[in-house]
Amino acid sequence: MLEFAEKTGEQVPGEINAGAYVLERSVLDLVPRGQACSIEREVFPRLAGDGLCGLLLDGYWMDIGTPERYLQASWDILEGRVETEVEPTSPGCLLAAGAEIDPDARVGERAVISSGCRIAAGAELNEVVLLDGCTVGAGARLEQSILASGATVDPGARLANTVVGRDERVPA
Repeated sequence: MLEFAEKTGEQVPGEINAGAYVLERSVLDLVPRGQACSIEREVFPRLAGDGLCGLLLDGYWMDIGTPERYLQASWDILEGRVETEVEPTSPGCLLAAGAEIDPDARVGERAVISSGCRIAAGAELNEVVLLDGCTVGAGARLEQSILASGATVDPGARLANTVVGRDERVPA
């Protein structure tokens, strides 16, 4: 490897750095003790031409560091743009076994409803990912949102473009 430059947000030619690292213990000696350090910005550039190497992989890659990108990656999987073992239950939708959805609830075309989730009557969900054990109350409306495991949305609550943390409650 001739050069290593961490991503800046500008589009430049070359490959990207993503994934997991396998480091020799001696590399850790290059990390200054007692201060913050970016291994990608401070250590890897020093190792270019001196043993730093990478493995080029083909295939889908997306930075899922924002809620919007996380949701887009979910839709890419569910809509077949990514080769994976995930099998949608309908186009753009994954309803896990063990999820309870009231017949009077409306789940849009893009949704992930994980095991143990309970969706009450009159709830409306569009472009949402609900991880294990979430509860959505009657008449609640969720759009372009992500709920971590165990989150609860009270009856009548409204969420748009929101991320709800593990075991958190959203009042109406």
